[in-house]
Amino acid sequence: MESLGKIVLRDGPTGDWRLFDKPVRVLSARRPEDVTRILEAVDEAVGQHGLTAAGFVCYEAAPAFDDALRVKSGCRLPLLKRLRGIRGTSF
Repeated sequence: MESLGKIVLRDGPTGDWRLFDKPVRVLSARRPEDVTRILEAVDEAVGQHGLTAAGFVCYEAAPAFDDALRVKSGCRLPLLKRLRGIRGTSF
């Protein structure tokens, strides 16, 4: 399992900044064919346990959603990274 550390995101409706840390699990995808599978697993786990997921999806993951989309290869970041089972703290 890869470590991601912390994620800081701004909550659009409230404008509050939220810190997400201490995940139950970190999931990442390096191949487009893994992206939707991981997103579905995160969605299911969040729905079942009422926790929060935070992370990012890279531009280069676009072919996972539509085969017609083409992107440059060689991205050094994972195409997707999600922290699952985290609680956000507002500050």
